Amino acid sequence: MPNGHEDHPTLAESVVFFLVYLGLGFTVFTILGNLSAGIWILIILVSLLIVFLQNLHKFKK
Repeated sequence: MPNGHEDHPTLAESVVFFLVYLGLGFTVFTILGNLSAGIWILIILVSLLIVFLQNLHKFKK
């Protein structure tokens, strides 16, 4: 992560990552034609999980 000596995402970077993952998920499933309400929820949950895993090492200390 390009934020100086820290190697973990800041809050702003986490929000941006979440929005990027969300956008990618919606784009992929829209192209595939399978964008239902269940898929929307799945995309949101997976995006949150990815961002949580990126920040998991912050909580290990």
